[in-house]
Amino acid sequence: MAFPLPLDQTFTYRWNFDHTQSAIGYRVLVPFQSRLLTGYVMNQSNETSFDKIKDVQDVLDEIPVLTDELIELIHHISEKYGTSLGEALQTVIPAGLIKQTKKTIKLNEKEGRPENFEEQQLLGIIQKKKSMDWNTFRKNHPSSLPVIRKLQKDGWINIESILQEQRAKDLKETFYVAVKNTDTSLKGKKQIQVYQAISSQKEISYFALKEIFGDTVSATLRTLEKKNLIEKKTRLIKEPPKSLFPLLHLNLILIN
Repeated sequence: MAFPLPLDQTFTYRWNFDHTQSAIGYRVLVPFQSRLLTGYVMNQSNETSFDKIKDVQDVLDEIPVLTDELIELIHHISEKYGTSLGEALQTVIPAGLIKQTKKTIKLNEKEGRPENFEEQQLLGIIQKKKSMDWNTFRKNHPSSLPVIRKLQKDGWINIESILQEQRAKDLKETFYVAVKNTDTSLKGKKQIQVYQAISSQKEISYFALKEIFGDTVSATLRTLEKKNLIEKKTRLIKEPPKSLFPLLHLNLILIN
């Protein structure tokens, strides 16, 4: 089992569902530390050296979401770029496929107030918001965890774990187009090459330019923008590019 987290290891869980089919590629909900997380089955075996194994809580899809090719790609990204397996997994899957539990502190309906002054102060903070994110509380009040546990034990508050889905963010692409301008006062080989690359195409993405010219292309692009020779634009990505042919074509232009 792998998680979309910066962890360079897999974890073992017990699969208590249909044993007649392969579990590889399925998206499942499993207990991880003190919460539930979305895990992805990367491999399976009938044997294990571990004595205590937690169970898979739920299978989230009717069919696997990771194909053999995607799993191979995840391992390839991890090995080639030196990232953890979890980070490589995170780059491949959409954010909307990730579920996890979020702890929230909620106020209970109870008359009166605690006798302890510090408990009164913390309860007052929670009363203003009616509920508070557990991680935010721990960050802002690291020394008050024993007090919050006491409030929970005495019934003043309740700490709940709520299952949430990460919302898929809108992906935006930055691209450049050449501007019709009689002033082509280009200085240096880099400016000339970048401008030629942009003007030879109807449009070209920042990603393609960065792949060809490297990270320093950003400064050149800003200079060309100031000279009104190119225009920077953004748009929502509807689908990934199907081919790297435009990128290869540009490399041939620059070489020739």
